[in-house]
Amino acid sequence: MHEMMCAPLFTSFLRMSTKYDFAAVRHDAVAYLAQVFPGQLDAFRERDGRDFFAGYSSKLGDDFRLLAAARLHGATFSLPALFYMCARRTPEEIATFGARFLSNEDVRIALEGRKAAASFIERLRLHPRAPGYANHTRKVQCVAPSCPNFSRGQTYLSCVYDASQKRALRGPLEQTMKSPTFVHQETEELKTYCPIHREDAIRQNADDAKAFWQALPSFFQLPDWKNLESGV
Repeated sequence: MHEMMCAPLFTSFLRMSTKYDFAAVRHDAVAYLAQVFPGQLDAFRERDGRDFFAGYSSKLGDDFRLLAAARLHGATFSLPALFYMCARRTPEEIATFGARFLSNEDVRIALEGRKAAASFIERLRLHPRAPGYANHTRKVQCVAPSCPNFSRGQTYLSCVYDASQKRALRGPLEQTMKSPTFVHQETEELKTYCPIHREDAIRQNADDAKAFWQALPSFFQLPDWKNLESGV
């Protein structure tokens, strides 16, 4: 696939390749979708649908449109990322776009998956992980003004992780995104951290992202990453 298509045209292209059994064309289409919604965390961090689809817009429900196509045409390796991109929206948006593009069953899975993802994010937000993060154990003097004698990294992540029902989910994946959709904007608070606690915040978020990514398929009733087939 050498020319950039819009998401509706791509889904039509994938549907026709399946309907008329154009195996090579379908192979290319599913592989292309796997580039946009990959099964590897590092690749997901770099992804941006606008680099792959002309006029790509989550506001128009393109994520939901592509999820429906992936589900229908066996692009299973892209399903966890696609489900998450849909399920991170508010429940009202999931219901609205889901009614247009998804089966009733997949709307249910997306809504339940959102609850599971939100619960995971909330646990990360409220509870410190590794002792080295939660306690200032290094023998280096903290130089940040009024920096308390515990990890401000934990405080920072408690502020930026958001599992609210009224807003899009914001968890460890969003904080590591490099695409324009999820630019990690350091707050003025984080910029004032001493080097130790700023490093702790970044390291802790990276660890959170790995844990969240490993659990991602389970949120949406899918096999774990090792057992997911590419569908190519």
